[in-house]
Amino acid sequence: MNSTTGRRLEDLRMADALEVGGKAASLGELLAAGVRVPEGVVMTADAAARTPPERRWDIAAGAWDLGPGPFAVRSSGISEDGADRSFAGMYETVLGVSIDGLGEATDRVLVSGQAARVAGYAPAGAGRLAVIVQRMVEPIASGVVLTADPITGDRHRCVVDGKASARRLSESAIGATQAVEIAREARTIADTRGTPQDVEWAIDGTGALWILQARPMTALPPEVSWIPQAPGAFTRQFRL
Repeated sequence: MNSTTGRRLEDLRMADALEVGGKAASLGELLAAGVRVPEGVVMTADAAARTPPERRWDIAAGAWDLGPGPFAVRSSGISEDGADRSFAGMYETVLGVSIDGLGEATDRVLVSGQAARVAGYAPAGAGRLAVIVQRMVEPIASGVVLTADPITGDRHRCVVDGKASARRLSESAIGATQAVEIAREARTIADTRGTPQDVEWAIDGTGALWILQARPMTALPPEVSWIPQAPGAFTRQFRL
C-alpha cells in the first residue's frame, strides 16, 4: 500500500483519525509511547471504499512485509472510540487469517459496517471504516482492564478480567503478578492520556504482555472518594 491507500500503524497519530479511524490512530499513539502493540498496517477509509478487486490487492500488498500470518483483521471506524461514544463489539473482527485470506476477511469487516445493528446504534457516517491488519498474538490468556471502577467511578481502582485457554489441567487464569503488570501498564496508558481507559490485553506463550487496544471509558460515574473517615471503616465484609 502507498500513502494514499494504507499506512503503517507505527506512523499514525490521532491527527490521522479522519483517515484511518480512532482505533488505528490510538494504536499508533501507543506504539509511539513504547507500548508493546502487534505490528500492523491500515487500509484507509478512502481505499476501503474502492472496488473489491482493488482493495484486495492493496491489503495483500500492504501486509506482505508482515510475513505469512496468521493475522487479525479488524475495523477502525472513523467515528469510533471517542471520549463520549464507543462501538466496541459492533463491527466484525476476523482472527487467524492467512495472507491469502486477507481479501475475504477485509470484505467481511467492511460489510459489518453496514449491518443493521450498527445503523441503529451509531450516528450517520459511522459505518465508514478503515481496516487494520496486525500480526496475531497467540494468547494463553487475554482480557480487558478498566482503569476506573465502572460501578463506583473510583479512578484509583483497576478492574482486570482475564481468561486462559487451559492446555494442561494445572493451568488457570492469570496470577497476581501478571494482574499487577497488566494494571500498571493500563494505568500508565490512562495517565498519559489523561482519562480512564478500557484496555484489551493478551499474554503470549513466552509470558510477554501485548496491548491490543485502548479506548476511553464511557458512561463512567462521577469520581467519588472512598477514603474511610475513621480507622476500621469499610473493612467489615458481609456474606449474602
